Amino acid sequence: MKRALSILMVLCLLGMSVPALAISKGDLLVVTNCKSWVSLRKSPSTSAERLKKLPKGAYVNYMGIYRNGFALVLHDGTYGYVLKNYLERPCQAMRIVNCREYVSLRAAPSTRAARIRKIRLGEVVVHECETASGFSQVYSNGRSGYVLSRHLQPIDKADGARRYVVNCKSYISLRSDPSARASRLAKIPLGAAVISLGSAGGGMDYVYYNGQYGFVLSKYLSTYLLNK
Repeated sequence: MKRALSILMVLCLLGMSVPALAISKGDLLVVTNCKSWVSLRKSPSTSAERLKKLPKGAYVNYMGIYRNGFALVLHDGTYGYVLKNYLERPCQAMRIVNCREYVSLRAAPSTRAARIRKIRLGEVVVHECETASGFSQVYSNGRSGYVLSRHLQPIDKADGARRYVVNCKSYISLRSDPSARASRLAKIPLGAAVISLGSAGGGMDYVYYNGQYGFVLSKYLSTYLLNK
């Protein structure tokens, strides 16, 4: 599933340069489209000194400079250049709003396109990219398709409820996408509290933990702290 999400994100960005993404200095980007890591270089060249290896799924801040196919970024206090083909906007979870009961996930960005599934009011989807005609491409409960953008609302931690990590040996993984095989953003220790923002389908919850948003397996969350 992670592979499918990555392919869809690449298609959304195909042929676009960093400036064309309408991003600004300081905006957050994520390392992707690589096997395990990419090089953070001292200057915008593949022969330049490597300052560090950035793991797949790492977050960087774009610093507003783009040269020779490289973007100047900041990662954990270090400035350097990364090939822009390895950088994307992070997937953003959204909640379905402004409908009576459900909206339609369509096979194409059109109200006449085939309906893939119904997405209930309040359900969480993963926003992948903007498209034409007022539609957005999203991932919902194992399927990718299109919904009208007016039905999407960004989710904030204030919208969530406190949950505790249970039923694990020492920690669970905070993932970049709603898949147990997606890149790990952080380890959440047993007994830690997170803010759950709702089910993303496929047995995953969208949560906020220690300054980061991501996905965890729902079976490891409980309203009560069971493991004491």
